Amino acid sequence: MTRTSVLIPDGESSLTGPVVHCLALNKGINIHVLSKDPKASIRYSRFIASFHCYDLHQITQDPHALPNTGNTELDELIKFHHYEIEKNKEILSEIIRCAQETGSQIVFPVDEHIVRILAGNKGRLEKANLVSLLPEQDMFTMAIDKWKLSQFLVGRDVPHPPTVRYTDGLSEMALTELKYPVIIKPIDQGNAMGINTFESVEPLWAFLRSHKTRHEYIIQPVINGYDIDCSVLCAQGTILAYTIQKGIVWANQNIAQLLESNLFTMKE
Repeated sequence: MTRTSVLIPDGESSLTGPVVHCLALNKGINIHVLSKDPKASIRYSRFIASFHCYDLHQITQDPHALPNTGNTELDELIKFHHYEIEKNKEILSEIIRCAQETGSQIVFPVDEHIVRILAGNKGRLEKANLVSLLPEQDMFTMAIDKWKLSQFLVGRDVPHPPTVRYTDGLSEMALTELKYPVIIKPIDQGNAMGINTFESVEPLWAFLRSHKTRHEYIIQPVINGYDIDCSVLCAQGTILAYTIQKGIVWANQNIAQLLESNLFTMKE
């Protein structure tokens, strides 16, 4: 049986594992993984055919430098999950090289940073005879940029929280006009990275003035409640499939707390 080889170019992503498990259900697929992080856990998966690493000297300005946000965990996440858009040519070259070495016909990105880069370079992938289902770059960029998305919603009268963008030029006076408590989010991150809440303007202003980060923020009022996620698979604006899910376990609860709360029941 002829097998299809698929290259996942962002193996450091927390989404890579579930994607690999889904692809592995098809026995006609060989899965190859390319990662910024040489210690990515997916390298130990029995479902992949091979694991490869980017040449960080090619795709980063300084492969040894860490961002300095004041949060060690966030610095590590940014280092391994952020692809420098200025290095998109070099990143594409690394992906094409790895695809050719592994005999991959399909490139299957799973996370936002690499999707955005690939979406802007469809021509190079096509010239290398690589298939990749990608959105239009401008639409995708709008969807993942929290500030641009909020402006899109405003222009179409879609209900959404009042949103302010923080940049270096924003004054403290503008922050006093917000309704507190507020939540701040980096405009270009996901998975709860860099999110903080503040009860009043003073600690918010102190944080924004002292926090060293490469990100801009949006600021919104805190809305008590819970998250509901909707995942969709679309083609040319038509929804082919969707799932809706609600989280039942919060990140700050450990297993012992869950057992004590009887959220889970143990069976012999």
